[in-house]
Amino acid sequence: MVLNEKLEFKDAPPLVKKAFNGTPDKMYLKETTELYKFTSYPLVSEKGNVTPWWSFVHAVQLPNGHKAEGLHEAAERARRIDEMQRQLLSGAQRTRCSVRTYERARLAVSEEFNNSMRNYLSIALQQGVWGFVGIAAFQKAFKDPEFSNVLYIGGKIQLWLPNLTEKHFVKSSTRG
Repeated sequence: MVLNEKLEFKDAPPLVKKAFNGTPDKMYLKETTELYKFTSYPLVSEKGNVTPWWSFVHAVQLPNGHKAEGLHEAAERARRIDEMQRQLLSGAQRTRCSVRTYERARLAVSEEFNNSMRNYLSIALQQGVWGFVGIAAFQKAFKDPEFSNVLYIGGKIQLWLPNLTEKHFVKSSTRG
């Protein structure tokens, strides 16, 4: 049996459901599919769990007909935002829009998750698996209740691959 073949999204934990804007599509990811993420956590935890949240390295056509951007497209969007800020705020102090900054806002990686996103991880699947792909929901940006009205917008396609083990992939890259 293929990983997650019988898993249904209705059985996902509440925090996973909250991470999506609506119900994600179940999608078969073929062997050799390349995935990445920015994180401060290791690929495999001390308990042996593999991180389940990913993005596609290469743009992918989704079951619903939409296209999920790849890393190249995400980096290009970050570059364009940075260029626009430079033009609009010439001379003013501004924050650079790196691909990590773009990913944090678009994947809504809240301060609540204690994730600095300082490391880049990528994997290539060694066998086909089923996962859930959908739009990242907005999240509160900060833990502090004083800033409870500050949100990360979400809106990027994200992939949830529960139950991954090291036998399902090869590590492509780890960079800090």
